[in-house]
Amino acid sequence: MTAFRSVSEVQAPVTQPRPPLSQRALAAAARHPRLLHLGSGLLLGLSVFAVLLAVAPDMPTLAHNHAPAPEIATPGPFDRQHPTFAEDFNQLRLQAQGGPWRTSFDYAGIAAYTLTTNGERQIYVDRDFRGTSPTPLGLNPFTVADGTLTITAAPVSEALSSRMWGYRYASGLLSTKHAFAQRYGYFEIRARLTATPSLWPAFWLLPADGSWPPEIDLFEQLGREPAKIYMSTVSKPAEAGKPFAYTHAVATVPTAASAFHTYGLLWDPHQLTYSIDGKEIARVPTPADMHRPMYLVVNLAVGGPWAHDPDPKQPARGSMTIDYIRAYALRDASSPP
Repeated sequence: MTAFRSVSEVQAPVTQPRPPLSQRALAAAARHPRLLHLGSGLLLGLSVFAVLLAVAPDMPTLAHNHAPAPEIATPGPFDRQHPTFAEDFNQLRLQAQGGPWRTSFDYAGIAAYTLTTNGERQIYVDRDFRGTSPTPLGLNPFTVADGTLTITAAPVSEALSSRMWGYRYASGLLSTKHAFAQRYGYFEIRARLTATPSLWPAFWLLPADGSWPPEIDLFEQLGREPAKIYMSTVSKPAEAGKPFAYTHAVATVPTAASAFHTYGLLWDPHQLTYSIDGKEIARVPTPADMHRPMYLVVNLAVGGPWAHDPDPKQPARGSMTIDYIRAYALRDASSPP
């Protein structure tokens, strides 16, 4: 299989420190991909900035049920019987209670609760979130039921908005920063996404040392285009003087918002391989700055230039539901090149 990597430059300089931008900041490049048919159940998009990734032309229709996804390979480069991280969401275990999850970014001020660089319209909250109030606001975007976690984004009242720096939406984010990070391996989420316009679910990896880039996006999806799944990387460019480089793939999954699908990433010292329901979608060379431990982030954002802001007359209210999140170590990972 032949793999290609392409580079895109963003004109605005990157200043540090700042929250990550990822595909979110590259919205214009993703809005008009060319679609390549890959069988009855999947389309792969080639953006004007990225040449992707040979894919089997006889790929079958994606599974539309809750059966476990098949392995990418057997016996495979990792052992499914011994995950290094396994969250089945029988309960939501936060770091304050000894669990793996925190509900905010590890940034100062309002950047802990929303990515202002993305123009997002939500604040990430939990049941203890206070905003500018001396007491918790009583917001909880997380619901656990039947072994799944649902994250809900919803508008808030004017009274609550005044205690949330004027933001009009509350939603949820989970991160394993300070609790779990891993260099290389296989990472997997099984989730049902959203068809609510202006919502923007994502599952991504960030460096444990707090630097940015790099960033790996296992998936991003827009509620206004619910069948499109975006998979990308952001890294430092090989060419001096450029702010960053990225690779970018688009797969079309018709039932992404109505059925559970498994989104996977196999990351080794030499390449990144994306999969959906156990079927390889795309692969790219591992960028030079992606040889360090990275932690997990899953979130449901609202609005911004890429996702589009909610209509004031029809406020956005929607959710994504996660069955599980898992990570596995490689059986054998050679040293970085």
